[in-house]
Amino acid sequence: RSCAALWGGGNPMRPVNVSAGAQQYYYERDPILNADGKNENTFFHGKGAKALGLESGSKINLEQFQRLCEGKHPLTGEQLIQGKIDPSAKTEHRAATDIPFSMPKSFSIAALVYGKKDILEICSSAVKETMDRMEKEYSFSRDAQGKPVYTGNSVFVGAGHATSRANDMLIHIHAVNLNMTQRPDGKWVATHNDAIFRDQKYITSIFRSILSEKMVQAGYQLDSRGELIGIPKDLVENFSKRRVQIEKTEAQLKEKGGITNDGLRNKKATLDSRPEKDKNVTAEQLEKKWDSEIVKMGYTKEELMKSFKEAQELARAEKEKQAPEGKLTPQDFLRFAVKDAVLKKSVFTKTEVLREAAKLSYGDGIGMDRLEKAFRELISQKEVVTLKDHQNAQHRGAYSTKEQIQAEKEVVQMAKEGKGAVKALMTKEEAEKHIENYEHGKDTVLTTGQRDAAMQILTTVDRFNLIAGHAGTGKTYAMDAVNVSIQAHNSGVEVRAMGFTGKAAAELETKTGISSTTVDRALIDVKKTLPTNNPKLWIVDEHSMLSSRKYHEIAKLAVRDNATVISVGDLKQKAAIEAGKPVHDMQDHAGLQPTKMSEILRQKPQWYREITTELAKVENEKGIDRESVNRAVDFAFSKLHQFGKIQEVKNDAEIKKETVKEYLKDYKNSIVVTSTNKEK
Repeated sequence: RSCAALWGGGNPMRPVNVSAGAQQYYYERDPILNADGKNENTFFHGKGAKALGLESGSKINLEQFQRLCEGKHPLTGEQLIQGKIDPSAKTEHRAATDIPFSMPKSFSIAALVYGKKDILEICSSAVKETMDRMEKEYSFSRDAQGKPVYTGNSVFVGAGHATSRANDMLIHIHAVNLNMTQRPDGKWVATHNDAIFRDQKYITSIFRSILSEKMVQAGYQLDSRGELIGIPKDLVENFSKRRVQIEKTEAQLKEKGGITNDGLRNKKATLDSRPEKDKNVTAEQLEKKWDSEIVKMGYTKEELMKSFKEAQELARAEKEKQAPEGKLTPQDFLRFAVKDAVLKKSVFTKTEVLREAAKLSYGDGIGMDRLEKAFRELISQKEVVTLKDHQNAQHRGAYSTKEQIQAEKEVVQMAKEGKGAVKALMTKEEAEKHIENYEHGKDTVLTTGQRDAAMQILTTVDRFNLIAGHAGTGKTYAMDAVNVSIQAHNSGVEVRAMGFTGKAAAELETKTGISSTTVDRALIDVKKTLPTNNPKLWIVDEHSMLSSRKYHEIAKLAVRDNATVISVGDLKQKAAIEAGKPVHDMQDHAGLQPTKMSEILRQKPQWYREITTELAKVENEKGIDRESVNRAVDFAFSKLHQFGKIQEVKNDAEIKKETVKEYLKDYKNSIVVTSTNKEK
């Protein structure tokens, strides 16, 4: 059995499916919250519990809880949910989903060391309100086709514990969501809980937001992380031994190798390092142990309580001095969250912005009710635009901002209006002559794709143009041919290139001779200059990295300055860090068709060119064909294996050594790719 104490205060809750037979854990004796073993630390909750005749808030009856875990009616013993999912496979009935809510460590210290017993009730109340919200959003069953069906009722059992398995103070409450819910027709069926696992971080933010609001209402002062002001950091760290145990075991497992998934490794570390819970320890023994550790750290309980009181009073006085106009409102926190969301993608969900706003507002105790109200207000004020209304966890809404939507619309409109809007840099005959001269001067022959791209750029009468090519197709050589041709034509055209990064821009300038800067730098420079009607050519490299807003800025300035914009890149290479996909929008809604470069040049060995060519073939006009992808990938791996280009190292420690060794052989021309920030 997993326990909330294993993850420490303030971390996201991690729901766990539990089977019948594990129920004893929840009503076992707790030295502080259930010292006499009479289940004073437990309670029933939810509309589903009420429908079964269980009084909300009442402590659990062991026989009733046992029946619920077995899928039976708690009062009559009638089998409501099948006991076996698949008898032939001997699959156990899923009794419930355990959703543990762990309090910030500072709350546990204040409640159990400083004597702030009201925090225990505040925490219990916050969990119950979170249960109510979960019941409203996450109560589902499945229909005959396996699709989620909303029921709106849940059967919850709450079980509070006060310590971790290392016997440190850690108040946590298990919200045990029984695997039964009642359909509108009255039939009891199993729950569908996928959304709970998917949205566990959001559910954590709901709980923490409610908890912070209740703490502030009770007069407690919190810092920006939602921790109590006045609790020494080293005290928090000292009483977080369980977390240290897990991290140490996880590091050992990583060194040993074999488990590459971080989540699975953490789960194994949690289980492997888990000591048996001391069922015989008493509250008096715990108090003596904690007091002893405090003294060893150079504190006394009296000094800690005094400094806590003083820090709280000081923080309260400072807050009271703050002018009303200087305080952030729920709408302010929502605006911050929305701004962050649209930097990542053009369309966001309600849960995404509420989760972020909740985290930002823990210290102010804003609470989820006020944040939800502020979200509705932003919608009514048209700051947030509803694309699809939010109903519940299975039917999530889609939202954007009017600025984001307007920017995307205007990019498409400017692309449409830009057709035939500029004068060609030269005639077709002149362009062909200059390209031939370029090939002769460079003693080279352009590929068909390179020649087509260069001709398109030199002869287009459209303001916005797309050049698409996979990595290695020689896009840079085509740009060099364009620049040399323009210089030879002596037409007075101002050529400017923009790269997404400074390094990319510098490389582009070195290889093509075109004056190149980052997109941001180019925009600043262009805005400083007065617009002229002289012909201009702007080459935007790595166009798939551009957000709609950034491309919108480029497009507006191009119209103002009579510039022809050439967007160059591999549409499938990278996605924009900021929101939107302007190049795709121009193709889908403005009818721009990219000039394609398909011949792979960069990869020198024949087998490498065969791989990249085969991979390039799988792309078609409407997307990706899964069968073709599988064949191409199989072909690629077989070739790599054939030529000894794949090495498998099963031990984590060894693979690091081998990677460093290979990298140092030629670090200037090598890159290391890893899937996690922790590995990096």
